[in-house]
Amino acid sequence: MANGREERNIVMFPFMAAGHLNPFMALARQLERKESYTVTIVSTPLNIQRLKSSLPSKTNIRLAEIPFQGTNYGLPPDIENTDTVSLELVIRLMEASENLESPFKSLLIDISKHNGCAPMCIISDMFLGWTVKVANELGIYHAVFIAGAGYSMAIYFSLSLNVHQFQTDDQEFLLPDFPEASKIQQSQLGNDLRLTDSNNAFWLFRKRQFSHCFCSDAILLNTMEGLGDIGVQYFKRKMGGKPVWMIGPACSSMKNDAYNQEERSEKLSSKTESCCEWLDLHPPASILSIGAFLSHCGWNSILESLSQGVPIIGWPLGGEQCFNSQMLGNEVGVCVEVARGYDSKTKHDEIARVIKMVLGKTEKGEEMRRKANQMKEKMEDALRGGGGFEGSSIKAINDFLGTATSIKKSSILK
Repeated sequence: MANGREERNIVMFPFMAAGHLNPFMALARQLERKESYTVTIVSTPLNIQRLKSSLPSKTNIRLAEIPFQGTNYGLPPDIENTDTVSLELVIRLMEASENLESPFKSLLIDISKHNGCAPMCIISDMFLGWTVKVANELGIYHAVFIAGAGYSMAIYFSLSLNVHQFQTDDQEFLLPDFPEASKIQQSQLGNDLRLTDSNNAFWLFRKRQFSHCFCSDAILLNTMEGLGDIGVQYFKRKMGGKPVWMIGPACSSMKNDAYNQEERSEKLSSKTESCCEWLDLHPPASILSIGAFLSHCGWNSILESLSQGVPIIGWPLGGEQCFNSQMLGNEVGVCVEVARGYDSKTKHDEIARVIKMVLGKTEKGEEMRRKANQMKEKMEDALRGGGGFEGSSIKAINDFLGTATSIKKSSILK
């Protein structure tokens, strides 16, 4: 007979890329703090080994691997994630991930037999939208965790689902299903978003997976109230009344990450500890501090920067990164874009000018530092709980868990 924790088992399935694995692990850490829930993260063998090395010695997070034969899909041996691989191999990995349906379903059946009941819910990656079908077949509540920002990911989804409408030579164009967004500039589109070929394998993959996502029971966004809210409205429209929760930031650099102190004591030498203790005795930024990050504007990097109250010099490269940079500059006021794209030709004088502006005692630099510190405080408040206070993201997480627990689907798993 299943006990309470087994009945509340949350199965998480991230896509096989560091930018997806890391926020899933950060979210798993948040969920693990809930005393009555267990978390199982699913991935392929090599990624499971990687995740093991990131866990502290004391954890209740479980790791479950499913078989993966990348060579069957034209991948070299031992390639199971997107690290250091070409775009050609990335799309092969994406297409190979669609063939994990059968082993994933078998794993869920095995977990159910072992625990005596089906998992409470599945939280999957947006690139693994096919898991919605598996969840429906087995009668398990399903949520998609979109690890990016609401605003930029809304644009990313819109472009991916409507490429036929955006094949244009115009330098700027609007998104008809996301009218709140600013005009899209052709220069903001990386190689994976170029709108010249609607038969492109990347576009076809995204369209398949993103279409599945809106059939999920819920969407979880790695953002918080007050950061890119108009993007949240896009997802709410697409979900047709089904819940969209802002549960972020899921980021290991946040102060309230439960493992930070444990990891520190496990991994740092006594000499390093003494140094850190000495630094803690002095005022912030009085000894040595980072004044700004030069960032490609991936969402994980942005959250790390803002969680420390540090402004950003943006050099977005691809994907949704240009839209992150745009939002951070125009809406939040913590970013100045110095260049755009892999092939950008930027003069060193321009880079020097931006660095001096951001780091120096300029009006713009002072304003960016002030707003970055404000954003840091808002991020901490969103995840603060206890003492009668419940941050917006903590409330959203609790609402999600309460909904997933209360909705009883007709499951074939006993």
